[in-house]
Amino acid sequence: MGYTAAMAIAEPSSPHIASTPKPPAAASRDARPLRGVVVLLVAAALSIAALVVDGRHEARVPAAEPLAVAVEQIRAGFEAGDAIVVLPNWYESVWQDLAGLGEGLGRWPFPALQRGDVLDPLELLRFDRVWVLSAFHAPPVLSMQGLAGMTPAEHVELGDGVALARYDLPRLDARARLTDDVARLVVERHLSDGRAVKCPWKDGRHRCGLDPWLDPRVESRNVFHREVAWLYAHPGPGNAVLSVSWPGAPTGAALVVRVGLNQKAVRSEPGGPVTVRTWVDGEVVDTFSLAPHSYVLERRLVGLPPGRSTHDVRFEVQADPPDWRQLMLEADILGGVPEALDQWLTPATPR
Repeated sequence: MGYTAAMAIAEPSSPHIASTPKPPAAASRDARPLRGVVVLLVAAALSIAALVVDGRHEARVPAAEPLAVAVEQIRAGFEAGDAIVVLPNWYESVWQDLAGLGEGLGRWPFPALQRGDVLDPLELLRFDRVWVLSAFHAPPVLSMQGLAGMTPAEHVELGDGVALARYDLPRLDARARLTDDVARLVVERHLSDGRAVKCPWKDGRHRCGLDPWLDPRVESRNVFHREVAWLYAHPGPGNAVLSVSWPGAPTGAALVVRVGLNQKAVRSEPGGPVTVRTWVDGEVVDTFSLAPHSYVLERRLVGLPPGRSTHDVRFEVQADPPDWRQLMLEADILGGVPEALDQWLTPATPR
């Protein structure tokens, strides 16, 4: 995984034996690589200087005035149900000016401030409108997959590479979320020796009586280029099966399941593939696996059977070996799946 190469680069070169002086010819040969390095460094410096000159217009920090105008326009028009996106996503300096502007911007994790290298359409579509504040001459456009249904409402250039746009979003009929019901979930660990360990809810986590860091709870972790607050569902220990049941979940048209290994797990060597099974009303409706070191997000679409007022939903998580397989899990029940979101999802595969 790259560790060997990194260590090799860090190793000191073998020391010279100073007791035997080299002849002039050998000294000249030793100097040639050094002169080559100097030439390459000079060439690189010139290239960087050229890039800075060519890109100075785009790289310059925007002036305070157009940014202040953008913030004031958002302040004047912000309504409950609005979200904000700042582009480029790494430009965090303006965030402090947006905090406290309205609903969802009062305190961490600031749900109305949508941020990350890869935005999540399911999170954004929970809002009615989105403001896009862009700087550094970035276009105020959301090009994320699954948002073809956005309707541009306004767009204004404010100068110095700053622009502001607002979009109306397709309606999402969101009915329930797994982590909103975290305290009433039924959690068990079925160990490899046949024992079933119950994990009652206490002090903000489902306590299984094993290593505390294995206890399922809602945590904020980086999953696929984004900070999320989902259910931490580590499969261990051994070849155990973690069972998370959501009894009496409300009915709807579809269950959307999002699953990914957090960034820390992806970067860690130990551990095998993680298998995730979804059960609805006593039947397996979806099964898939996550490779140990793949920084991906599974987004599964499960159709819910009609004619019921509630459903019993259950997830099983298993890995062999389970080391560092820190899985993050979220599930939503929707009354319908808009076209803008449907193309972003993978249909369930029972297999």
